Amino acid sequence: SEHLLKNVQTVLNDKGVRVPSIQYDGFELKGRMKYASDTCGWLQLNYQSEAGAVDADLELKKTRMNGAIAVQSLNIARILKRDSLPTLLDADVDLNLNFTDKKIPVGTIHCTIPQVIFKNYPYKNINIDFNHDHRNLVASVQSDDHNAALNIQVVSQLEGSSLKNISTTARVYRLHPKNLHLTSHFGGSSISLNAESHLREIDASKKFAFPEGILT
Repeated sequence: SEHLLKNVQTVLNDKGVRVPSIQYDGFELKGRMKYASDTCGWLQLNYQSEAGAVDADLELKKTRMNGAIAVQSLNIARILKRDSLPTLLDADVDLNLNFTDKKIPVGTIHCTIPQVIFKNYPYKNINIDFNHDHRNLVASVQSDDHNAALNIQVVSQLEGSSLKNISTTARVYRLHPKNLHLTSHFGGSSISLNAESHLREIDASKKFAFPEGILT
């Protein structure tokens, strides 16, 4: 039995275990995963359907996770049966996270969105970034779309369950609400603005914030 166990471990470590193909309501989920005795391993999953595809290749090592997720022509509205959601999403996500005892994982996430269709408008060239280095937390969204050119960044410090010294900077270079099918109240006008806000603290346990600073 000991010899058999060693052979099984060798197979698991070298080739992993194939996840049985699951087919339901027009989609298929399949993949491969591997775990070692020291809580290390990797996970590969592939989701395919008439509503798009998702490929995930993740490496797991104790509390750390890193890898990539690719999303192709995913119709979120169809999958979740909610017309208010995007009808097409193309995205590439790179992540390097450490799930420590903190409520928010430490590490980085970078998401590139070449295209997302929302309210029948195809947004182009969107980048989303998240970085948490044990104390400082930075999140940003940048869009180079012709009708929605903007850059928004939020910087804060995490202390226990509280976010402190929260600074938000919004730079809207060009926004056409009518072209984006959001509202026609502004006619064909383009909106541009610069805004900054500061909050002293948001306590997640009490759900209470103390505004402090400026909005320009």
